[in-house]
Amino acid sequence: MIMKQLSVAIEQSANAWGVSKRLAWAIFWLPLIGALLVALVRISRPAFTFLTMEDGPLEWPQFLCFAAASIAGFAVALRRFRAGHYWQGLLFVGFGLATFFIAGEEIAWGQRIFGLQTPDELKAINHQGEITVHNIRWVQELLGVLLMFASGMAIVLPFASKRYEFGKRWDQGNFLFAPPLFTTMCFFAMFAYKLIRLIALRESEFTVTKYGEWPELCFAAGLAIFAYLNYRRLAAQPAPARAGTAGQTQAVK
Repeated sequence: MIMKQLSVAIEQSANAWGVSKRLAWAIFWLPLIGALLVALVRISRPAFTFLTMEDGPLEWPQFLCFAAASIAGFAVALRRFRAGHYWQGLLFVGFGLATFFIAGEEIAWGQRIFGLQTPDELKAINHQGEITVHNIRWVQELLGVLLMFASGMAIVLPFASKRYEFGKRWDQGNFLFAPPLFTTMCFFAMFAYKLIRLIALRESEFTVTKYGEWPELCFAAGLAIFAYLNYRRLAAQPAPARAGTAGQTQAVK
């Protein structure tokens, strides 16, 4: 019964967002499948180290997904401003800035690419000796809590949107304020990882810390999918008529 209800809900979400059912299910299950595969790779420490290393196979896709989410977020904001929904536009400006910041942090703002040196003051408080903020101990702890909260909200919002009818309360609210249901597992991966770290695995042990690269990638992918699908949907809609143009049309009639 539960699986049947889930199947119906995922397919309804896919239809609403204009995504094929096959792709929606792939997005839903990939975070779980990937989590199991990354755990299996840990059998070989060299392979696990390669997979999760700085500027490695998992970290660069994180950067690309956060960067894509940022670009799409700013594009959504622009369309909301043009449509006259300014507070929604400001929300997506915040989304774009937040994801831009995380994208920059993921690659240490290009430090390793351009061979930049870390200032001594920052090196003294950054446990990786990089030009980043998130590797400062207290910021890292705070960011972990914020990411757990954000991913938890992303899981709840699709259900809250349906229950409280966001689409009737705010223009495009059922899309702009709630990610697709089929992205839920992207955010659940991050939520579960951060919750386990907070409750049971507080020590920064090698395997536990490096395993976090996969939930981070899932989280970034979920945000990128959410922002891009919103941009695609808004771009396909006709531009709202300006007041002057509407008046001229009525006069002609």
